Amino acid sequence: MRRTFLILLLVLLCCTLGAFDLVVPSSSDGFYLLLEEAEDFTVDDSVFYKTVLPSRIHVERYSDGITTLSSAAGDVIVLLNADSSELESSLFSLEYSTEDPVLVALYSPVDPDALDELGVSELFCAGSLPSRTRALLRRNGLPFTEAGEGDIISFTEEGAELISGDAEESMIYVRCPGCGTMIAVPLP
Repeated sequence: MRRTFLILLLVLLCCTLGAFDLVVPSSSDGFYLLLEEAEDFTVDDSVFYKTVLPSRIHVERYSDGITTLSSAAGDVIVLLNADSSELESSLFSLEYSTEDPVLVALYSPVDPDALDELGVSELFCAGSLPSRTRALLRRNGLPFTEAGEGDIISFTEEGAELISGDAEESMIYVRCPGCGTMIAVPLP
């Protein structure tokens, strides 16, 4: 009985290990927020290589607008206000440092050829996605999800999903200026 309990506890621990959320920023923000349970971490231009949050997410900056997140949940490439030349110059390094990554393109152009080179497994976009790019993504069979400001992209070992809701279920996240605590406020 004790052995069964320990095995179940280990399985439960492994299932929650590596689970974290990314809050989609507004287009004018130069940072994005990672959440896990009661902790948060802001990824901005001061982060170059750092291990954060309890699930040990490795955050690595490749350029001003490109960072990678590596954890037990897998590899994630985040483009925040990155231009196409920035992605092109980092493409070789990203290709060999990530495996089947999820790409989160926040207010950044999406190049279907670069996605093929990187071996992207799934795509999340914030900002306008041109009709031509949308058609190419559908033709290539790459799953993509369009997100909006304040939406949450949740990453687990089972995959990534967008958490958003109707207006009565939507939440915005605000950092308390006094203590720095993240507060979830439901929208009316």
